[in-house]
Amino acid sequence: MIETISIRGSTYTDDGCDWTEFILWQMNAGARARSRSVFVPAPHPVQVVTPYIPVMAQKGAATRRAALETKNETATSTLSAQKLVAIMQGRTLSYQAILTAIARQHSEIKITLPQLQKRVFALLQSNLVDIRRHDDMPVTHFTLYSVDPRFFALSDKNART
Repeated sequence: MIETISIRGSTYTDDGCDWTEFILWQMNAGARARSRSVFVPAPHPVQVVTPYIPVMAQKGAATRRAALETKNETATSTLSAQKLVAIMQGRTLSYQAILTAIARQHSEIKITLPQLQKRVFALLQSNLVDIRRHDDMPVTHFTLYSVDPRFFALSDKNART
C-alpha cells in the first residue's frame, strides 16, 4: 500500500521501495568499523510497488515551477563583470560601499550581499585580476588595480553555463 504523508502543508510520497536491508546495513556500520571487518557495500533498496504521485503534489510542483519562472522573468538585469569592475577600478571599497555604488549607478540592478561576496571572491581567486584585500581596517576593503580582458570573456562564458 502506498502512503502519502502530509506534514505542515507539504506532501511526501512513499517511493515504493523496501529500505529494510539498507537501514539494517547502516545500523551495523559502527560494529563493522569497530571489528575492522571487510568492507560490505550498501544494499540497494528493492522496488516493491510503483510509486504514486498524488494530484496535490503535482499541482504544488507546477505552482512552484510557475513561481520560479515568473521570478526569473521579472528579475532585473544582472551585474556584469564589466559593470562591477567599472565601479571598483582604482577605488578602495568595502562590500557596503560597493552595494551603495551599484544602487547609485545602476538602480535597475538588484544584488544581495552574499551574491556580491561571491563575485568579489571570484575576482580575488582569478590570476587575471590584480586586486588587494585590506584586512588591516575594522571592515574589510578591496582595491581593484587592473583586470586582464580575458577575465571578461571567461566570466561571460561562466555566466552562460
